[in-house]
Amino acid sequence: MSAITDLLENFSAEADPLIPVKGILVSRDPSSEPSYIYVGNAESVSELLAEHSEPVHKGPATPFQEIISSAFTRSGADLYSLDLQLSALPGMKRFKCGMVVRSLSEDGRPFIGMDHSPESLAAGLEELFPKDYIAVLDDAVYVMRTSDEIIPEFQIGDTGEFEAFLEKKSAYAIKGGSSQWLKGLRVLYNQCVQTLPIAVTVRFGSEAKKRVLNYSRYAFYYTVYLAEHSGKGRMGSGDVVYLCDAAVLTLTRYDRSFNSDLRDTLFIYLMKDRSISEAARELHVHRNTVIYKLNQIKALIGDKMDDPYVRHSLISSCMIIRYIENYRKREVDLPPLDRSLLKKNL
Repeated sequence: MSAITDLLENFSAEADPLIPVKGILVSRDPSSEPSYIYVGNAESVSELLAEHSEPVHKGPATPFQEIISSAFTRSGADLYSLDLQLSALPGMKRFKCGMVVRSLSEDGRPFIGMDHSPESLAAGLEELFPKDYIAVLDDAVYVMRTSDEIIPEFQIGDTGEFEAFLEKKSAYAIKGGSSQWLKGLRVLYNQCVQTLPIAVTVRFGSEAKKRVLNYSRYAFYYTVYLAEHSGKGRMGSGDVVYLCDAAVLTLTRYDRSFNSDLRDTLFIYLMKDRSISEAARELHVHRNTVIYKLNQIKALIGDKMDDPYVRHSLISSCMIIRYIENYRKREVDLPPLDRSLLKKNL
């Protein structure tokens, strides 16, 4: 066993305290959270170490890069002074919105490769978005757009061309909200950069193949992420399954016992405003199949779906379990289903 292989076998790092991984720790900025490079084998470690001997990514040498790097990556930065500098840049307008782009694998891990570096991403993005401001921050690229009008979201002209670029770079993009001030933009950036790996793993249905995502669509998953990291002190456990509605846990146990998909059917049905036809279209099944499964669901958990608070609880619980299974990559810890409790018509 080589020294490098031995290093990999015995050195365990954690990019997220709840997900143990093996890799090389790279401290890109002493004042920010550490980042990690993930490796699939020992052969590329020497190259990676050499490539990242300079720990801080060097983005384009522009005033915007310097301002955003100071505002987003350093604690205690003078945001008021930086706001004045930002406002003085050519073409800078009142309202700003941003988009975060990162090279990630399908399981939300950083994707390593010379052609997938943030600098390489930035160069391609400059061609696709020549009128926008671009900065490199750690392993992410931040694209900012400005306007005198309130910007509801980062609009993209040729989505197909952008999707093709992202696929080539093994990258994904997530569009955030808008703000007038750097303080707000910093919060929106952190939301997007932390939510994007989660969104990549939990997207489904019509978004399953998309690489351009909206933060608003996945904001609740970020709430779950925050709850998970603070839950141990507050609840005595960091397992967010305790936030779930018991009805959804029952469906999860049933699905596990009978290899069915009642929980997903319920989720799609509720997300489609309880339209059987729309749910059938999304699930690619006949509407009679949806009706049959809904009858099974109602027999298991009752029917209180006319209550909007119940619907909200059921939808949220389905998303929490999807977060655990798809992002955390673990099965929800539940006792086996007592089949004697099931109604005879099931």
